[in-house]
Amino acid sequence: MLSIDMNFLRSNLTKKLAIGVSIVDNTGKTINSKLATVVLFMEPLQLLLPIANFTTYVYGYNKTANFVNLSANARSYSWDFGDGSPVVSSEISPGHIYATAGTYAVKLTATGITGAADASLKTVNIVIP
Repeated sequence: MLSIDMNFLRSNLTKKLAIGVSIVDNTGKTINSKLATVVLFMEPLQLLLPIANFTTYVYGYNKTANFVNLSANARSYSWDFGDGSPVVSSEISPGHIYATAGTYAVKLTATGITGAADASLKTVNIVIP
């Protein structure tokens, strides 16, 4: 399991870090025999940037779309369902009922702890059987 001290990263966002990786057994003992040392140089900010992503399940019989949020590194979300309705949801994985059949551009904006945002735009087809 990889564990990252997020408080440490937040306080060192502008610094380059050398991160050492070690293997620990289930008793907490570090295993070093026959292992090479692995060091990763990285910008901490890259670990914290949000990545917006979602998938959709459409139920045509009642014009409902359920959105499953697959985003990473985000603390808040904003959804625009693309149908001109005033509904903009901040739910993590919302559902939305469309008034008419059609093709809609749905946008998810994910915002991370640094305030950086990423957006994912996908098309949803609503068909009435």
